[in-house]
Amino acid sequence: MVRYCIEAGQKAIATPLVISEYYTLTDFERDAIYQTTVGAVAGRVKVLAGVSGVSIVHAARLAEMATKAGVDGLIATPPTIANDEEAIRYFNEITDASQLPLMIQNAPPPTGGSISDAAMIEILETNRFVFSIKQELHPDTHTIGKTLELTKAINLLFMVEKRNVPHFRTAAWKLWHDARNSIDCGDRSNLQPILARRHCRCETPV
Repeated sequence: MVRYCIEAGQKAIATPLVISEYYTLTDFERDAIYQTTVGAVAGRVKVLAGVSGVSIVHAARLAEMATKAGVDGLIATPPTIANDEEAIRYFNEITDASQLPLMIQNAPPPTGGSISDAAMIEILETNRFVFSIKQELHPDTHTIGKTLELTKAINLLFMVEKRNVPHFRTAAWKLWHDARNSIDCGDRSNLQPILARRHCRCETPV
């Protein structure tokens, strides 16, 4: 599978994530995935390791494990049950344990967790290792606009299910239209690539 993805032109491999049902895997199995993926990639593309854990200590331990395996970066969902202080510490402990770039996979419960705007802003302002947000909330105008405001200085990816692509494009177009008509909704120039394509393609820079 890794070889197939590379031959198909992927820029990076990220595993195991929500879609891989990482929560069904033991730590031993996750370590095996990290090592096998790094070995199969052999330096041809970047490798992001999914290190979402059931606790702060668990996530940090997975980050250490992935770092030893030789990955290039990490990706993690917010903790499932946590307040803002715990969520901030969760991501800080992950990067402290690894010193690697981190993408936040902002997936909603039950596979992810809820994180407030205030907590997200603090993470982006204080954690120099967070380089991107993979947004998986519903792609309405409020979510897109709010996320763009929070992430002006970093990479932003929207994960859009096929059935939601029309909603996403409609919401993006509305924000673009509002900006063109001088409504105070912030800079939407980075929506142009989205609106110019019939299909969305997500890439993961590290």
